[in-house]
Formats: sequence, structure tokens, C-alpha cells
Amino acid sequence: MNCNDSCVDAEEWDTAGYWYFFDPFHLAFTGLLIVALQTVMCLAVVGCRLRRFKEVAGGITFCAVAGTTFAFSQHYYLRQILLTSFVCLWAIRLAAYLCYRQTVLEEEQRDMLVQLQATTVIGKEDDQPPSFSAQRKWARLLVFWTFQAFWAFIVSIPLVLSNSPVMDHLHVAGMPADQPLYVTDLDIMGIVMWAVGFLIEFCADCQKFRFRRKPSNEDKFCDDGLWTWSRHPNYFGELLQWWGIFVMYSQLISERRRWMWLGLCSPLAVSGAILFLSGMPPQEQSAHLRYGHDEDYQDYKYSTSPLVPMPPELYVKFPRFVQMCCLFELPLYDFLAKKPKTDSQPAKPARRLEMPY
Repeated sequence: MNCNDSCVDAEEWDTAGYWYFFDPFHLAFTGLLIVALQTVMCLAVVGCRLRRFKEVAGGITFCAVAGTTFAFSQHYYLRQILLTSFVCLWAIRLAAYLCYRQTVLEEEQRDMLVQLQATTVIGKEDDQPPSFSAQRKWARLLVFWTFQAFWAFIVSIPLVLSNSPVMDHLHVAGMPADQPLYVTDLDIMGIVMWAVGFLIEFCADCQKFRFRRKPSNEDKFCDDGLWTWSRHPNYFGELLQWWGIFVMYSQLISERRRWMWLGLCSPLAVSGAILFLSGMPPQEQSAHLRYGHDEDYQDYKYSTSPLVPMPPELYVKFPRFVQMCCLFELPLYDFLAKKPKTDSQPAKPARRLEMPY
């Protein structure tokens, strides 16, 4: 659809003057793009046996969505440039880190996999017919790529809507007309939140990776750097980044644009995944299985904030109710309170849903 030179009233969502694919907000186009990318990358991983490519698939998807929607937005404001840049930086850093970690630790992970095969879950599959085992592998592969496509679409909604052709960023309360580089106080707040979250996640990942690389720390839990103040500082940084993106995006929501609260699904999905699904629960269970017998770890767990970084001396002063409701010390993570497995019943390792975390 080609355009006239007339000004578009974004409050009425008049699409005159703009061309677009399928819908004026490019949501359908984004969904098709993500499905196509996931299909191609799945075939590359399976057909060409590019296992490391799986680590960067999520990052490639987010970068492709950000770059494509920005290129087709047909108007360019500072908020769009910042949101697109933030998503690309987050995706590139995470993909690079996961790929590098996988490459460096490949031998160690192979040894751990052999031990797991000899003891628990995978060892049970040896009793099954080969066809049954192959079916399970294909099913898990299908679930992973399907879920990753759905995940990428939900999380990228604020960016896609912000870059949609009919979204006029000048229609923001308090923004002077004809000043596309103007930023508001909420923009500054979102920028600070994202930048702080990015630095926290980057430093936490580097500190833990460096800690794990030392042979003397093989049987020790990480309590170095930011991990002294939080059991999961990397996840705190992740949440801060996506909530910062939403704070910047939220200025596009108005009385006539209530449906744009759909963008809230992005930070809520990230928060739900980290707090209840593939983030902290399996990490807490894995740490309990490995270090639960260690009194130093028990002291560390009960005196260290699970998510929000703060000095342990301050954290232990909060009542249990405050820790649960405000600092996310959920009963879901309290594996130490459960009865440990006996030697005749070896503990089953946590099986996590594969996601970008």
C-alpha cells in the first residue's frame, strides 16, 4: 500500500500514507518471519548437525525482528532507535556468551552427560526400542523450536509495536511537535534501568564463568562478586533490562490506545519464565542437589537475597514475609526444607525447559 503526503492522525490509526505487510502493526509479518527463521535454523541444526548454532538461534531471531521492523517503520525517532539498539545489544551479547561458554566448556559438559546417562534419566531410555527413543528426541526438538518461536514473538511485542508504520512517536503527552529526538523523563528512566541491568548481567555472567574455570572451584558454589549479594544477579539484570524497555514503550499507551497494554506481556513473560519456569527453580534445585549437604551453602542460601542484590547483613534483617512478597524468596526455591534423598534413591537432576536463560 503506497502513501500520500498527508499527515496521519495516529490516534485514529488511519493507515493512509503508509505501506505495510498484512497488518499496519506488522504483528502478522513478525510472526511469519519468526516461524520462517526458526524453521530454517532447525533444519540447519538437524540436517547439518550445527549444534552450536542452536545457542545463537534466539539471538539471531531477536536481531532479525528488531532490524526488519525498524527498517520497515517508515519513520525514525530516538525512542525507536534506542529500543531497537537495546534489543539487538541484549541478543548479541547473550548469544555470544552462550556460544563461547558452550565452546569452552564442551569437554566438561560431555563428561557430565556421560555420568547422567549412566545414572538417571537418559539411562532409562536404553531399555526402550530405538524407534521410541528417536520419537522422544524429535518431540523434544519440536517443542524447543516451537516454544522458542512463541517466546520470541511475545517478548518482542513492544519493539514491534513501537516500530509499526502507523505509530507516531510525536503523539506522546508533553512531547513538543516536530522534535523526533526529544526524550521524556520516562525515557531517561528506562534507559538507566536497561543500562544498569545490562551491566549487572554482563558482570555476573563473567564472574561466574571465571569462577567455574578455576579447577580449585570445581566443587564450590559461586559466591564471588555480585553473587555475594544475590544468588541470581544475572536474572536480576535480565529483568531490569526488559522492564526498562517497557517503561520507554509505555509512553505510547494512551486513552485511545488501551489495547497497547498488550506490550506488558513481554516483561511479564520474562518475569514468569525466570521466577517460575526455566530460570531460578531449576537452578535452585540443581544447587541443592550439588551443595545441599554443605553447611556453608546452607548459610549462603538463607543469608543471601535470591534475586535483588543487597548486602547479606541487610537481607537477613527483613522478616520472612517481606522476603517472600518483596524480595522473591518464594517457597518454590526452598529445597533445603525438603527431606533429602537417601543413597538408595539418588536425587533426580532438574530437567529444565530450554529457553534463552
